[in-house]
Amino acid sequence: MVTPINLPRARTVVRLHDRLGRLHHRGHSWVKQAYLPCLDRLEKAVSHADKRLAAHGWRELGRVHDLNGTPRAAMRAYQRWLALEPESVEAWRAIAALHESMGEYDRANLALKRADRIAPAHGGVLGDVERVLWLWSEKYPPIYDARSIAWRIGEEIAAGRGTRALQLLTRKRAAAFRQLRARVYGARNDADQVLAEWQAIADTARRIQIQHADWYYAFQGAAADDARLWRLLLWKVRPKLETGGFFCSQSLMELDVSEIKRFELLVRFRLARVERDVAALLALAGNYPSWRDPGEAALRMVQGR
Repeated sequence: MVTPINLPRARTVVRLHDRLGRLHHRGHSWVKQAYLPCLDRLEKAVSHADKRLAAHGWRELGRVHDLNGTPRAAMRAYQRWLALEPESVEAWRAIAALHESMGEYDRANLALKRADRIAPAHGGVLGDVERVLWLWSEKYPPIYDARSIAWRIGEEIAAGRGTRALQLLTRKRAAAFRQLRARVYGARNDADQVLAEWQAIADTARRIQIQHADWYYAFQGAAADDARLWRLLLWKVRPKLETGGFFCSQSLMELDVSEIKRFELLVRFRLARVERDVAALLALAGNYPSWRDPGEAALRMVQGR
């Protein structure tokens, strides 16, 4: 029997994850198991304040999917937002932006017309309309190409159709497709398969690009608790890393280091935390005193928390 979500608990969870970075950092497994039930509970509440909080939560989840390169998944979240706040100009603008990114300029224009009816002469809406009409008239290529198999697979993963995604990935061995396959396994909490795919990437790819979706699906859940993943990222992936999208704490972001070095520090921190290596955490804290995470994690470990 599933225990009903406590309404105060639902409020707390959604309020604590009221920003894109905080929510994305928790990863797919946590969002599915903890965050979505809270949004459902808030939607069913009587209070208008709770429904507004749910609307905000769906907006942030849509932004997570948009960041991960899955605009159709983002659209589903934004539509839940819109159902709760049908007069939200920002919801209509967000939906229009997704249609625009997929080259659906007629639908983007219709969404913006709805926004304009709600708030005539809204500066942001007028600018959006001008941009969409220009892109439409110039037949500008969209961000997402309907012929892209990688985009299609990403949407299958976001929709929870991992089996279908794996079918589409059959016999595909390029690094980009291995990353997609690792995301499927990450969504299933299969740490061994995530590790196997990333080991193959590290062994065969000349240059590696880590994307936000890798962190959201593959580097969370069970895999995040496996020290082997962090060692692989540190010693095999990092030397080949070309670009890497990831969220980190404000204190780490403010360090005057390169993005590759920031990636290294984040991975060293995650490895030390998984291994409960207080000495390694204290060494990081000593070398980078303005970076609060290692010292705070070491203190929690010493205190047995």
